[in-house]
Amino acid sequence: MPFPVLHSFAGYSVSRLVSPSRHLPDWKVMAGCVFLANLADLDFLPGLLAGKGDLFHHGISHSFGAAFAVGLTVAAVLKLWKRTAFLKSFWVGFLAYVTHILLDFYNGSWKGMPLFWPLTDLRFSSPVTFLSVGEIDPLAQGGFGAFARHFLQAACWRQLAFEIFLVVLVCSIAVLGNLLVRKSPAPVLVPEE
Repeated sequence: MPFPVLHSFAGYSVSRLVSPSRHLPDWKVMAGCVFLANLADLDFLPGLLAGKGDLFHHGISHSFGAAFAVGLTVAAVLKLWKRTAFLKSFWVGFLAYVTHILLDFYNGSWKGMPLFWPLTDLRFSSPVTFLSVGEIDPLAQGGFGAFARHFLQAACWRQLAFEIFLVVLVCSIAVLGNLLVRKSPAPVLVPEE
């Protein structure tokens, strides 16, 4: 499973995507997108309290139906609170949340995810995983102690290092691309005769 590093970067990317300018996005939009991109993993908390960490993880919170509900909730709250455009707010909330589902899906969920809930409870797993560097033991049993021990595994540290590497790589490519675009001369338009 991706850690908050990759989920947060995906949320930040959504905030940059919807930013009206090439400058940094509004910090409130950015913080909201980062929060929404990590929100689905709060399904760990009830399981930890029940003594079985993965009891609810990768459940309905990891579905397109949940992403739709989150998008509607965000749009309704922002419409009432700040009078923002409902449809734009819906898409920003939906996209920020759905990044979590897609990252988890392509990282390999050992028990699958009910992607199309509430239409079906069938669980889906990606046949291809490319966001994981090793198998991390699932949080099958135990409460907070097992949860803490879970993150002491070497595979967790490898996954964290891999995610940081990916974020740094993508940011480096983006910065380099911006520098190259700035240095290239502006095209000269020649009027037709």
